[in-house]
Amino acid sequence: MKYSKLALLVSTAIFTTSVAYASDDNEAYVTQSGSNLTATVTQQVNSDDNDATITQSGSDSMASVEQADTTNSHAFITQDGADNTGTVYQHDATDSATATIYTVGNDNLATIEQRFNNGLNAAATVTQMGNDNWGRIIQDSGDTANSTINQYGDNDYAAAVNQLSDNAFATINQYGGGTGLNRGAIVQVVSNSATGTVNQTGSGNDAFIGQRTDNHLMGAGTDDTVALITQSGSDNIAATGQEFSISNDASISQVGTANTAVTFQNGDNNLASVMQSEDSNEAFVNQGGTDNSAFVTQTSTVGGLGNLVQSTQNGEGDGATLTQTGDLNEAYNEQYGAGDMVNVTQNGDDNFSYTLTDDMGTTVDLVQTGDMNESYAGGIMGDLNVVSVTQTGDGNYSFAGGYISSGSTVAVTQIGNGNSSFAVTSGAGNNITVNQGM
Repeated sequence: MKYSKLALLVSTAIFTTSVAYASDDNEAYVTQSGSNLTATVTQQVNSDDNDATITQSGSDSMASVEQADTTNSHAFITQDGADNTGTVYQHDATDSATATIYTVGNDNLATIEQRFNNGLNAAATVTQMGNDNWGRIIQDSGDTANSTINQYGDNDYAAAVNQLSDNAFATINQYGGGTGLNRGAIVQVVSNSATGTVNQTGSGNDAFIGQRTDNHLMGAGTDDTVALITQSGSDNIAATGQEFSISNDASISQVGTANTAVTFQNGDNNLASVMQSEDSNEAFVNQGGTDNSAFVTQTSTVGGLGNLVQSTQNGEGDGATLTQTGDLNEAYNEQYGAGDMVNVTQNGDDNFSYTLTDDMGTTVDLVQTGDMNESYAGGIMGDLNVVSVTQTGDGNYSFAGGYISSGSTVAVTQIGNGNSSFAVTSGAGNNITVNQGM
């Protein structure tokens, strides 16, 4: 086992005295080559510009750096192989702290905590190249905090947590390439204008971002949180969340296999976008408040039996665009507010829809092209609604809307096969048009 002379001097100075002194420009280096290894560096109490570097190569590993009550501190841990476990604690007024843990292989486990009255610009990075992995970063009380976890395969898992940190950025990259169990998870609490991103490329996937803001230091109406999830293959499942805030953006992109996605946003002016491509799709979007927008695009086949969606937006001025292409389709929606708009397009296979906007001035546009069709539509209980249903071929059947309303327009076009309809409006100045067999 080899140590640099400077490291030995630093270790002696740290561990043979309990008296704390203020000091600046401290540097600690530890370099170890093989077997049981274990290294600890502690720098603390009212000091500036500290650097701690630990480099270990092989076997039972374990490295720890603690920097407390320091300014502009930097910690680096690099471990090469075997049982690994790296920990960096930077806490109690550590302004501009940065921490990096880089592990190449074997059992891994890396934790970085930057906590308690931290200043601006805290940055933490964990990179794990392979094997059992598990990376975790916790940051609080530090605006513009930045955390990144990179995992390149095997059992993965990761978590990045930010609290009381406005304009925080948290990113998890899991590039399993077919060998990763993946997982993900980002939680940002009382962190306005926070951005959370999860990228997963292969295998077990899963991912979760939950951002719950209560206007930390910024004024009301300045939330603007962003959640982005990208999954490119295997068992997928995503989920976002975002609560007590306005002007949230949530985007989920899934490309292949079991899919499922789920977003939920509570507040006004939210935007939710879900893109799913092949295999078993599903979606669910649920936004509370007014002026929300939801976009869901599903494609499917290859493995087949995909599609679903379900939407639900509570409030006025909401808009939903739902697009399904092939397999067992279904759609639903429901919006409950004046001035809502919904557009549903289903192309082929089992179809079935149902949309509803329960107030005045709403617009429903539903297009079904082929196979088993069915419909329902909406514009119930309000005036000046516009409902349009187009079914091109196969099973058809509709039932349109404008119930208990005045000045509403209902138009149904059924071109071929089973047809059937039933268009309903009840009130003054309504207009119904039904065209069949054109």
